[in-house]
Amino acid sequence: MADRFTLPRLRAANAITGPDGRAVNAFVQFWDTICRKIEGQETNQDAILVDLQAVVAQLQANATATQVAQQAANDAQTTADGTSASSGYASATVNLGSAWVPGPQVNLTGVVAGTLTIPGTGPQQTETVTMGGSKVGVSGEFRVVEIVSGVETTVYTGNLSVTRVYNRYDEGLEAPSVNNLSAAEVGSFSLARTSTGAVSYRLDFRRTTGSLTVLDMGAYLYVRRA
Repeated sequence: MADRFTLPRLRAANAITGPDGRAVNAFVQFWDTICRKIEGQETNQDAILVDLQAVVAQLQANATATQVAQQAANDAQTTADGTSASSGYASATVNLGSAWVPGPQVNLTGVVAGTLTIPGTGPQQTETVTMGGSKVGVSGEFRVVEIVSGVETTVYTGNLSVTRVYNRYDEGLEAPSVNNLSAAEVGSFSLARTSTGAVSYRLDFRRTTGSLTVLDMGAYLYVRRA
């Protein structure tokens, strides 16, 4: 564990000025020590921020690559399904607020009773997402809603977060990081459903903590009934 950052203290008995009103050497040395320690701490913090920014950029790139790969696999699966299963996907951008906001919707036809899977579904890391403020993140939820003859049933609920590394010298520089905290669960999710015929699925979002509105967050929905 790193040593706690501390600064030297000036005691009441220490003289600051001499009879001529000028700072005494002891105080000049004391003040020089204070400045050097603060400047060193600032330099260290700047280096840490640069490292964090690089890590975040790599995580964002990894998330984007994973999303692209999953969506390509979903596209191939939908093409291969033909009439043996019903599947589809849709994407959109949403503004994350305190109330549920509807996102992309997939309308399936000819659905038969079977298992619902939703790989890749959820919030997406994109370059378009923005968030007011620099130092505060937000948490949220997303849900998959099944719609049959106008009746809505929530079939899955997951969690998300949107964060940003704070750059104190260029506020707002760092792009927000969108995190699907339920990505692994989404990938393994399966649920037996008895609904048939025309069945729609919609992806909704809402913020659960924080007061900032996240704008233009990517949303992707994939559903398969087989």
